[in-house]
Amino acid sequence: IIFFFDKRLIPGYKFVNQNENIVSEKVYDGLSNITTLVILKIQNSIVGVIETTINKSFYRFKQNHKINEFKWFLVGLFGRLIVFASVVIFIMVNYHKSAILVGSIYMVYNFSDSLRRTFQDMAYLYSQMVINQTSVNNSEELADYFIDHIPNTDSVQNDWQKLYVENLSFSYHNN
Repeated sequence: IIFFFDKRLIPGYKFVNQNENIVSEKVYDGLSNITTLVILKIQNSIVGVIETTINKSFYRFKQNHKINEFKWFLVGLFGRLIVFASVVIFIMVNYHKSAILVGSIYMVYNFSDSLRRTFQDMAYLYSQMVINQTSVNNSEELADYFIDHIPNTDSVQNDWQKLYVENLSFSYHNN
């Protein structure tokens, strides 16, 4: 069950991670240039772009959440059914005896429930590993992007002596 659902969740996690990167990029760009945005009075359009990007990934995030909740519902349901079935089978096998000890039923229940909890804990750890692996893959894509876009330092000329700036003007006023 878990593998089936996680195969469907991994592309969703990847999509949401990539959109989180885009949102982070836009927020950082906006905050780092906040003075320019205020001067040019385009802060509302930047907020709109960020909001659109967040909304684009929200649907997929919500879909991932629903799939994940359904996955854990089924895992919990099947785990409880296995515990119930093991107790019922124990009672049916020992029914023909004159007496069934309540302590024996409790031992079977407790053992089965311990196995269920252990399985569920391992399944949770596996799901966290899938989420973390998706995040690591996303960060590796970002690292590869930056490696590909490092400027070639061989082409930078270090022998310049003067820098000329001509016809440059700037004002905080609207004039």
